[in-house]
Amino acid sequence: QDPQISPSGNQIVYVRTIMDIMKDGKTSSLWIININGTDHRKLTSNESNERSPRWSNDGKRIAFLSSTDNNEGTEIYIYWKDSKQYSKISQLEKSPSGLKWSPDGKYLAFSMHVTDKPIHLVTPPPKPKGAKWAPRPRVTVRVKHEADGSGYMERGFRHLFIISSEGGTPLQITTEKYNHTSYNWTKDSRNLIFSSNYSENWEYDFRNSEIYSISVDEKKVSKLTDRFGPDIGASISLDGKKIAYLGYDDKIQTYQTSKLYTMNIDGSNKNEIITTLDRDFFSLNWSNDNNGLYFMYDDRGNTKI
Repeated sequence: QDPQISPSGNQIVYVRTIMDIMKDGKTSSLWIININGTDHRKLTSNESNERSPRWSNDGKRIAFLSSTDNNEGTEIYIYWKDSKQYSKISQLEKSPSGLKWSPDGKYLAFSMHVTDKPIHLVTPPPKPKGAKWAPRPRVTVRVKHEADGSGYMERGFRHLFIISSEGGTPLQITTEKYNHTSYNWTKDSRNLIFSSNYSENWEYDFRNSEIYSISVDEKKVSKLTDRFGPDIGASISLDGKKIAYLGYDDKIQTYQTSKLYTMNIDGSNKNEIITTLDRDFFSLNWSNDNNGLYFMYDDRGNTKI
């Protein structure tokens, strides 16, 4: 799963998942193969779970996520294709997701949950030495604090970070107390385009979202869309001039299909691309000549391009 084609078009790296009968669970690893099916091999000697391989634009490096040897979390690794060596480049407080190379190859962007401090109603008395007290009560003031399958949601928000591709301390780019999703680098590697809902009542206005731009150096945020309804899935054209995105004008209906739009990189000249397809679009990608868009949609149980 998750096949990634090299910039040269000659190789594919992908995630292979097998069932481990000894651990009663799944184990995933990265494999690489030539486009003609030859030289099929495991990418690293790592025995931990690996996922999310991403090629650098020059095709010389592959960034990926892997659980650590002590299984205390997930970290970012780099594989150097020429030397066939790999190394961990991060030491994070939480597990990252959504790795994306900057076009100049100097940085990797990722998202990560940043935890808020728990709420305590009172300060308890000192705990006697050796005492075994019950855990402190959990105080919840959020509308959405649990999710199906995962249970209680830890307090905090998902933020965007960057880290040097040579390793080092990650830099938090977004700081506003909202969730930040669906992001991409601009062509000049100086901005991140992302979706979020910066509304004061964002917990109740859960369908709404806008597309924003934030400068990596100055942390200056610019709002690119503004309407009642979701704007998500921004995809930047290869020449860096246009943004394609998905959304709709919310009519407060139970089911509404997304529509396809384009705008200039600064948010001007918004246009809807009229289609006759009554299905939701997702996974937008520009064609190499910047004149067309590829997308996916589901129809009667089948996913199509």
